[in-house]
Amino acid sequence: MAKDIVLPNATIAILSEFAESQRNSSLGWLKGKGMSEDDAEDLFQDAFLTLYEQLLSGHLAELPRSLAAYFHGIVQNKLKEHYRKVQKALDNEEEQDVADFNEAFINEVLAQEDPRLVERKEAAVREVVRHLPDPCDKLLWGYYFDDCSMKELAERFGYKSADSAKVMKSRCMSKFEAAMKQIYNEMFNE
Repeated sequence: MAKDIVLPNATIAILSEFAESQRNSSLGWLKGKGMSEDDAEDLFQDAFLTLYEQLLSGHLAELPRSLAAYFHGIVQNKLKEHYRKVQKALDNEEEQDVADFNEAFINEVLAQEDPRLVERKEAAVREVVRHLPDPCDKLLWGYYFDDCSMKELAERFGYKSADSAKVMKSRCMSKFEAAMKQIYNEMFNE
């Protein structure tokens, strides 16, 4: 079929015929890579549109040795792009989960008045802070339990400025929040 295509003036009918000849093998390959039928169909159409745009733009001034192999390369690249987007979405979702479990929530939980719960929560917080890597353990302990200002912490731990200490505290809070979220999930989701 590919030998009938004259670039860059291929007709829509010839290209449609080419697409139809590639549909089953491409969809089968995509499903074999774990895609649902709908996602595979969408990706196939996207790959074909890319081929069509390349033809229209003159990007393919000469016919590749095998247009089918060239098209399969486009399909492979679209699949890689799809999985990168999926992974990025998962990573963003994970970051959002940690961001949702923020400092205000922790302070609110610790501020609850039931003395038995407050004592248990403070013990859990102290335990998590103690097990954070250095300098996070000392920095968070100084800020939350010793009530040190960012300026005092910067001086105590050798940071150039209060802003530098604040940046490190923010990084440490991410680690703390992830550990607290895990404890929270273990306590309430079992």
